[in-house]
Amino acid sequence: MPSSAASFPIGGSEMFSLRNVSTALLLPAVLSTLAGCMSPFDTPDDLRVESLHARMVPDDRFRIDATLVTNYNFAKYIKSHGYSAGWHGYFCSKPDYEIVLGGATIFDDANPPHRVSREYPGFDTSDKELYKYTIDINGLRKRTDAPTGSKGQLSIDVFDLRKDAEDICLRFSGGVLFWGFRSNTMVIPKAAIQAAVRDLPPPPEK
Repeated sequence: MPSSAASFPIGGSEMFSLRNVSTALLLPAVLSTLAGCMSPFDTPDDLRVESLHARMVPDDRFRIDATLVTNYNFAKYIKSHGYSAGWHGYFCSKPDYEIVLGGATIFDDANPPHRVSREYPGFDTSDKELYKYTIDINGLRKRTDAPTGSKGQLSIDVFDLRKDAEDICLRFSGGVLFWGFRSNTMVIPKAAIQAAVRDLPPPPEK
């Protein structure tokens, strides 16, 4: 199987639009002062994409590693609140469709990387000017994969970002029990995805 990889740096927020959404669950303001609960003022709201790196994986599939940056100490926030953490992504033009873009795991920039999770105490919580996190995006979903979708929700079962690239919207989210958080929603532009996968082997002909 051919091995290939491509990278695409995204040089600043001017290259994609940020779509800010609510940074917390809708809770009465008075509850936000209670210990352990979520304040709408301390959630990550500046999450943005720094670069994309595409790589081939077994079974003729490929992944896109997206490096995300923020001025907020997200790992420390998760650890101090005891929250679970993950990410959710979808095609921006089809927000009502469920699509499996990844395993929802967030990694820090340590060497080796650590999963950002309340169950894993080893991730980096030191104070910095800029924090980097990485997520792993599915580039290809085959018809033979398990179906997506849940009750009352449409799904997209097949896609290949080498030929079906679209703007991808994604955000961090998580919580525990009735408390939770949601970051701003960022956009990975279609053009950036196309540039990242440009040097990968082309899709097989039907």
